[in-house]
Amino acid sequence: LFFFFSSRRRHTRYISVTGVQTCALPISNQIGKFGIGFKSVFSITDFPYLYSNNGHSFKLRDYIVLEEQEHSSLLKNFTTMFYLPFKKDNQNKYYEIVKTGLEKLNAFSILFLEQITRIDIKIPIGQPPITIIRDNDTENRFKHTVSINEVSYEFLIFSKPFKSKDQETSIKIAYFIKDNIITPFSSLTKPALFVHFITGETTDLEILPHGPFGTTPSREKIPFDPKSDRGIENLDILNDLASLFIESLNKMKDINYLNVDLWKILPIQENPNDIIYNLFYQQFLEVIKSDAELIPSNNHSHTNITNGILS
Repeated sequence: LFFFFSSRRRHTRYISVTGVQTCALPISNQIGKFGIGFKSVFSITDFPYLYSNNGHSFKLRDYIVLEEQEHSSLLKNFTTMFYLPFKKDNQNKYYEIVKTGLEKLNAFSILFLEQITRIDIKIPIGQPPITIIRDNDTENRFKHTVSINEVSYEFLIFSKPFKSKDQETSIKIAYFIKDNIITPFSSLTKPALFVHFITGETTDLEILPHGPFGTTPSREKIPFDPKSDRGIENLDILNDLASLFIESLNKMKDINYLNVDLWKILPIQENPNDIIYNLFYQQFLEVIKSDAELIPSNNHSHTNITNGILS
C-alpha cells in the first residue's frame, strides 16, 4: 500500500513518539488530535516506511525504532510517501480489508477536512481509479462541491471559530443541495455528528454538524453526560453548533436559500429522544418566538410568526 502526498508541514519526527499526543500541535484541527494516528497502520503492516524529500526517510520498527532508508525515486513531485507492505501472515486478507475500505470513501470523507482537498485512489488488477475532489465555489463562499469521478455533490457549509481551554479550531454545519434545492441528508445517508470524519452518533437532524467533540476510543459514540467533564464539554460544543445553525439562517436569507425547501428540513417539531435534534429545535423555537423574520412569504420576502402563518 503506497500513500503519496504533498504538505508544507514537517511533523515526521513525531511519528515514533509514544505517550505524547500525536504531532504535539496546539491546534486541534490536526487529524492526529482525535486519535486517527499513525500507529493504526500497524494493524496491516509490521514495518511502515516513510520517504520524505526533506532528507528524513526511514523504516519504523517496533513502534519507536527508526532505521534510516535511502531516498526513493518514486517520490517524484510529492513531498512524502508512505509504503506499507502488508503483513506476511495473510497478505490477501489485508489487501481486501484496505481495498474494501478505500471503495467505501464517499462525499463525506473529505467534507470537513482542512488540509485535504483531493484523493486519488488506484487499485491494481483492472479496478477503475477513484478520484475525490472538494472545490469551493468562487461566487458563493459557502458552497462546496465534492466530486467522486463523474458524480458531484453540492453542500453549503457555515463555520465559525471555536476556542476552549486547550484548543483553537472551528465548528461547522453543512446543508445538502441537489439541483440548487436544499435537500434532506437522509436521501444520501443517515445524518450523524462529525469529528473530521463521521461518527456513530446519528441524529434525525437533516443538517451535518462538525466539531471537536471528545469521542469514545472507537469514535462510535460521543458522551453527553452532564455529570462528566467530557459530557459537559461536548454539550457546550453542541450548543455552539446550534447557535451557528441559527446564524446560518440569516446567511441563507442573504444568498436566497431561506425558502420553503429549507423549512422542510428544519427542526420544527420537538424530539426529546434525540438530544442533538432537540438542542437545535430549542434554539430555533426561541428565535421564531422572538419575531425574527425567517418565515418565507408569497412575495419572495420573509416575515415573522406574528405576521405570518406556518402551514
